[in-house]
Amino acid sequence: MLEVGYVEETQGDIAKVRMTRTSMCASCKKCGLFAAGGSGDLLIEARNDSNAVPGDWVRVEMDSSNVLKAAFIVYIVPLLFAAVGYPVGLWVSRGLDLLVSPETAGIAGAALFFLGSYGVIRAYDRRCWANREFMPVVKGVLQDRETH
Repeated sequence: MLEVGYVEETQGDIAKVRMTRTSMCASCKKCGLFAAGGSGDLLIEARNDSNAVPGDWVRVEMDSSNVLKAAFIVYIVPLLFAAVGYPVGLWVSRGLDLLVSPETAGIAGAALFFLGSYGVIRAYDRRCWANREFMPVVKGVLQDRETH
């Protein structure tokens, strides 16, 4: 996935790039905590492999396999957790002889596992950002500030 953005600031090997939100990312809330500005643009952090400086227009790229992996983690993992949570809820209901029906306990187990999956996803997300696994990369300078 390749996008174009404007470098607002740099800090070491990280560039803060202002980008227009595309239709592909408009419905995703992943960068919601990190995005700045209105609904039409966002401010992202990208690895500055091209030594861009504030004022440069740059190409920002994120490996498409990482985009697919992130989509799987965000959308499929919670469903898998819920699928495991339902039989666990049934098992707990029967083992503890709870006063609720097994189906209610199964639904409660699915809901708890579903919600718990977001804690697992959040921990994985922090690890990925710490080692920059999913971080976009500035791949090239298109136009620098001297040419404006």
